[in-house]
Amino acid sequence: MSFFSGKIKTAETDQLTQRHVHVHSGSVEPGVEVLLWQSALSVSQCPHILTDRTLWPPDPHLQVTVDLSDCYMSADVCLSVDLSVSLPVCSSRSSSDPLGHEVLWALGAGCRNISSLQVAPAHPCQQPTRFGNRCLQTIGRCWPHLHSLSVGGAGCGTQGLAALVHTCAHLQVLELERVADLGLQAATELCKAGLKSLETLILTHTPVSGQAVLHFHSMCGNIRSIMVEVAVSDYFEEPDTQEAQHLFGEILNTLKVLQKRPGLSDVLQVKAEGLS
Repeated sequence: MSFFSGKIKTAETDQLTQRHVHVHSGSVEPGVEVLLWQSALSVSQCPHILTDRTLWPPDPHLQVTVDLSDCYMSADVCLSVDLSVSLPVCSSRSSSDPLGHEVLWALGAGCRNISSLQVAPAHPCQQPTRFGNRCLQTIGRCWPHLHSLSVGGAGCGTQGLAALVHTCAHLQVLELERVADLGLQAATELCKAGLKSLETLILTHTPVSGQAVLHFHSMCGNIRSIMVEVAVSDYFEEPDTQEAQHLFGEILNTLKVLQKRPGLSDVLQVKAEGLS
């Protein structure tokens, strides 16, 4: 059963007012909850009428796979439940309702066998700090045996990330998306806390330094791939200025030099945006 492209009823005014969105927010969730009891369900591109509450398991004894991917552009919440998979995967990307720690805790109570979790908020996010250190701590407590994880947002700090990688000692794939800063000090704390099993590190629009990349490579003995995707706006608040462009060029040059370094040439991949 599929539910695709559900929309809020058009407001009387030309613009979709905040009050109108609030009134209709989560308006179809009771019906979706009933469907979750009955069959596998796929929901996509239904902004506002479904919120993160959709992820609350209908039955704490059900072992389900939840897939809320395909929400990068216009969709705010997408959901797919498959009761037949033994190694569940859960991904959620929402620009209006990024997951909070309460929903993560409820999901963890009902779906303990999740091994892959992608829950970085979509960009641009209306609540950029909602997903933060408390969410990271909840993930570590609920799923200590995670193999793959994608988190991010302005609310994720080094302390929360360090606690997470310490608890999730079996992480093989880690994506950090739009984390505020990832310099040498942060990299040192993360490697000290965990990441011993890490094979793939993906840094998506996270301002990382060359020293941090070197540290990850030297301290993560199983690392096979480090993928960096950055833009000048990730490093500077005024990306169009000549100074920002110049400094970003220097950062990229450092990363390109590292790409030619023995041992890193087959590991480090760099993709840059916004350099004029």
